[in-house]
Amino acid sequence: MRIPKIVTFIAVCLLITTAGPVRAVDVEKEVLFTRAMIQANRTQIVLNTLRLSEEQIEAFSPVYIDYWEEINEQNTRLTDLILDYAANFEDLSDDRAISMLDEYLDIQRRKAAVKKKHVRKFKRVLNPKKLVQLYQIENKMDAIIMMELAAEVPLVK
Repeated sequence: MRIPKIVTFIAVCLLITTAGPVRAVDVEKEVLFTRAMIQANRTQIVLNTLRLSEEQIEAFSPVYIDYWEEINEQNTRLTDLILDYAANFEDLSDDRAISMLDEYLDIQRRKAAVKKKHVRKFKRVLNPKKLVQLYQIENKMDAIIMMELAAEVPLVK
């Protein structure tokens, strides 16, 4: 059963507007837990969804590990940024707020660059449909993570 888009939109709006007081400790626990769960299961989710042969897995795995290490560098930066923000969101200076926004946008830019760079590498080991599937899976997992984080990270005051 699919949830209508309007229901999802309303739920997200309610989350944003009705979130109660947030403590940095709660955000830190949620961020670290979500990250650990995804890292523990990400490769298996990708492999299960792509349904690669043993030979394909052997060729794909080193490329995916390299890709994931580069993406994970940016995810670590993002985690650090979120934790810093969560600890300070109630009294951010204007300069610090802009600095954090710049850092966030740089992280997103670098992640996009890593994804683009690895398309060429993945083309060597995956057919075009599997390649697109891989990026779809990655995007869906990232969307789930961002939705989880959005529910925990408060708006700046």
